[in-house]
Amino acid sequence: LVIISTSGESTTQTSQEDKKIAEKKIEKKKQFSAIIDDKQIETDKRILAEVKAKIKREYPNDFVTQKGIYDMQVDAYEYMQTVTNIDIKKEVEREYPNDFVTQKGIYDMQIEAKEKME
Repeated sequence: LVIISTSGESTTQTSQEDKKIAEKKIEKKKQFSAIIDDKQIETDKRILAEVKAKIKREYPNDFVTQKGIYDMQVDAYEYMQTVTNIDIKKEVEREYPNDFVTQKGIYDMQIEAKEKME
C-alpha cells in the first residue's frame, strides 16, 4: 500500500511501521491472554481437585456416586463461570463455597425471582 500525500511524498514506510506496531500490540495481548488463561486453568484444577477430595471423603467406597456427583459439580462449576449477575453470584459463592450444584440452583432461583419482581 502506497499513499501519496498532498505534497507528493510517499508514506509507505509509515504504513509499514504502523503495521509493525499494531502486530506487536496484538502479540502482547495474546501473551497477556495466555498468562491469564494459564492462571485460570490452574485455579480450575485446584478448585475441582478440592471438590473431588471432598466427594471421596463423603463416599469413600462408592465410586459410581463419586463420579456422578463430580460430573454434576463440574457441569455446575462451568455454568457458574458464565453467569452474568455478579452480585447474586458472589452471594451464592459465599454461602456455598465449592458446592457448585447448590450455587447453580440457588442462583437460578434468585434470577427467576428477580425477573418476576421487576
